[in-house]
Amino acid sequence: MTLAQKVGMLYPSGGSNLGGGAATYQQVTAAIPSLCVPSMILQGGIAGVRNTPAGTATQLPSPLAMAATFDRSLAAAYGTLEGEEAWAKGIEGLQAPYVNIARVPQDGRNSESWGEDPYLSSELTLAVVKGMQLTGVWSVVQSFAAYTQETNRQTASDNVIITDRVLREIYMPPVYATLHDGGAGGAMCTYPLINGVYSCQNSYLMSQMIKGEWGFAGFIRSDAGAVQDPVAAINAGIDFINPLTPATVTAAVQNGQIATSRIDDAVVRILTEMFRFGVFDRASTGTIGTNASTPEHVAAARAFAEQSHVLLKNTANILPLRRTTVGSIAVIGDDGGSGAVTAASGSAAVAQLASNIITPFQGIQAAAGPGVAVTYTPTPSDLSQLFGGAAAAAAAAAANVAIVFVGQPAGEGSDLKSLQLSNNQDALITVVAQANPNTVVVINSCNPVLMPWLKQVKGVIESWFPGQEDGNAIAALLFGDVDPSGKLPMTFPTSETASPVGTAAQWPGANNTVQYSEGLNVGYRGYEALSIPPLFPFGFGLSYTSFKISDLEVTPRVSNGTRPIVVQFYVQNTGSRTGAEVPQVYLGLPSSAGEPPKRLVGFDKVELIPGEKVKVQLTIDPAASNRPLSFWDAEQNNWSIANGAYQVYVGNSSENIALYGTIHVRR
Repeated sequence: MTLAQKVGMLYPSGGSNLGGGAATYQQVTAAIPSLCVPSMILQGGIAGVRNTPAGTATQLPSPLAMAATFDRSLAAAYGTLEGEEAWAKGIEGLQAPYVNIARVPQDGRNSESWGEDPYLSSELTLAVVKGMQLTGVWSVVQSFAAYTQETNRQTASDNVIITDRVLREIYMPPVYATLHDGGAGGAMCTYPLINGVYSCQNSYLMSQMIKGEWGFAGFIRSDAGAVQDPVAAINAGIDFINPLTPATVTAAVQNGQIATSRIDDAVVRILTEMFRFGVFDRASTGTIGTNASTPEHVAAARAFAEQSHVLLKNTANILPLRRTTVGSIAVIGDDGGSGAVTAASGSAAVAQLASNIITPFQGIQAAAGPGVAVTYTPTPSDLSQLFGGAAAAAAAAAANVAIVFVGQPAGEGSDLKSLQLSNNQDALITVVAQANPNTVVVINSCNPVLMPWLKQVKGVIESWFPGQEDGNAIAALLFGDVDPSGKLPMTFPTSETASPVGTAAQWPGANNTVQYSEGLNVGYRGYEALSIPPLFPFGFGLSYTSFKISDLEVTPRVSNGTRPIVVQFYVQNTGSRTGAEVPQVYLGLPSSAGEPPKRLVGFDKVELIPGEKVKVQLTIDPAASNRPLSFWDAEQNNWSIANGAYQVYVGNSSENIALYGTIHVRR
């Protein structure tokens, strides 16, 4: 290859750098016909294939919604669906999944994350990568590392001050899982500075850790506009830069600023993945305009959404609604109609035709049957209409049950200014609840929501950004055709500042730094360590039935720190209908390790008929990639296992612990 041909492989020469909303391939490298090297197409795929003509790709539930399923098989199916639609459109690689941790409740890109816990995120994103790459479409995971805000994005003020221990224990595990265990083809560096060095110019992250320690053989690319100095970035280990002026790199090679061997290494990494995933051997006949959304994919999107909803409150068993007795339902709020927030903006946006999006009103109407009257009232345009005019209150009072649909739009490019619902939606809920004691609230959000009205309503469902099958999915939950089984993948706080990241210095930062001073106390770990009571804890979610977790057995009780530990217990459906429970295993390390009170180390999803009792067996393997018994020892610059007593906790949330056990580690 000539130098020009090599450099041509290192940047997208076609497509759109940022994508926007137009239908276009986003990242396209130039083919080299004389060497039989085809072009390479990379596309956004966080919640479905991005930048395609509306209606030609399935708008899936957000990744955070999928995280709420706590279901590895569904995550794998999610990845497979995305890969099938990408391939049908002629796309070789999808820039997904998103592997950042939901550290900040107000983070605009929380919808793209897989929650606040490194283990949950690692397990589910690993499943997505494996499912996607089964189709022959490779994954470019985005974006490392410690990218947890949009407020100061792409500025030097987003300078993350973080210890190596926190970086490795909290923020890098999903990156490791997807690259090392999942074999993803690529990884994307992003905008923040890590201790004063931009992520995409950080040799410690790219060359020493990912390529060196982990042995990653794929390529590393930049997020759009994340490289400040292309010469420094390439020397630090980046292989593909968006955007790039080729003359700059060519000149740097010619004058010795960049070694030819470094350019060769980058090209080999890209070509290797193209060979590995068959880009040289097969060619898709699809185009960006190909309609890849099949009826089977739409049905899968509905199933994903059904399993992701989290039932947060159900006083007096107001839910499920009974078609034979409910009589009349008032659907209230713009989110119940055409204003429903079904997807995030930015990288997670998937254009969809309005006719393909099922609104809650449509879904409820279709599911209710002929004996149930269903009305729809939009959100009043201003507060005076809400309290002065009586449309919402009158509609609520006239119905047997009122369902208020509220939403909190979010996405790439900006953080939420507040966790409080916007546009007087809190007031709307209060007015409706005063008019009808049988009020249920359904929330479309991908951030925690404050609930000053919580005691005034009988039911609350978090439905996240559920995708195009929104209405059908929520109707199935409301009428009990599907039992709610979702669990919160992030903690809901009681106020704006009642979280482990509650100061301006921590978010969005001050004095040109962002202090990750909470350290390891991210999410539920911090709420417990700092004695901050949550509104709803991590892992929480109700069902229409009830479950009992009993009879814990841990073997061996004494470990040398290398043998797998088996945790066994029983789960029984003690209610009157079929449902699914997600038992969760947490581990508390010895105090000498300096860790938070507990960490998630195992979970499973168990579906049971009434009265059924099954044994669940989960293995805690010290050698697994999540290193369940280990902590990062800064003095040894390596992973270490402490001697002492490890506490085993089994329950159905980080707070609701049913069983306790102990493991003694003696190395």
